[in-house]
Amino acid sequence: MNGGFTRQGTYFNCLPLSAAGLPSVGTLNPVKRRFLSAAAEAIIPALLLAALIILHPVSIDLAVERFFAPDGTFPLQNSAALLFFHKWAKLLTVFVALGVIAIAVKDRAKISPRISVTEAGYLITAILVCVGTVSVLKDMTGVYCPVSTTFFGGTHPILAPHFEFSLSAPGNCWPGGFAGTGFSLIPFWFAFRRRRPTLARVGLFFAILFGTVCGVIQMMRGYHFPSHNVATFLLDWSLSALVYLAFLASSLKRSHAARFIRIPQKA
Repeated sequence: MNGGFTRQGTYFNCLPLSAAGLPSVGTLNPVKRRFLSAAAEAIIPALLLAALIILHPVSIDLAVERFFAPDGTFPLQNSAALLFFHKWAKLLTVFVALGVIAIAVKDRAKISPRISVTEAGYLITAILVCVGTVSVLKDMTGVYCPVSTTFFGGTHPILAPHFEFSLSAPGNCWPGGFAGTGFSLIPFWFAFRRRRPTLARVGLFFAILFGTVCGVIQMMRGYHFPSHNVATFLLDWSLSALVYLAFLASSLKRSHAARFIRIPQKA
């Protein structure tokens, strides 16, 4: 059976060993490809995020936000429906995480679990890393929301993110936190794309759709520029890949110690 990283005793594929008892050189190529693929998926979004910060597309941000505030104010800023969605939508990510844990615990003794313990460990870790990093950066980067800027009746300028070693920088608006409610589920793509590719694609589609909806709602209310939400998407994708790399390295280290490596049969 094909697999990603799974709990001990599940989805092991033994490899040919050399005379020294180590995997033959040829059998390591798929592993190297997995590392290179995940590394690229971590590096490329990080580079795009750096470019976004440097270029700081103010004109695009203003053009989009003026669509939601044609007279300089945001009519939906205090919309009851949007406030309700903003309050309760965050719980969906919590329920997804709890569901992942529950399924992994229930299936832990099965030969073919729906979600293995290691997969669940990766998912929960990556989600927490994404949410935590966005939260910390919001407190460090000193970026104001559209509604607080002089362009929309506020008193502050539009600023590019600047990183300070302080968790009390003013603004608290970059990257987009509510968009991260959905984008923090991007790890589903990395966790299942080899063992359960359909689930991986559905998870990725839902993460992008949910994150986009959450981000647009905050833009409608005047609490984020579009570049703030794009930054969250790029950041969460990069972090998801980095955590995947860490779990993959740990899995391979344990496998080498036992003289076999888990490798998916599908590329």
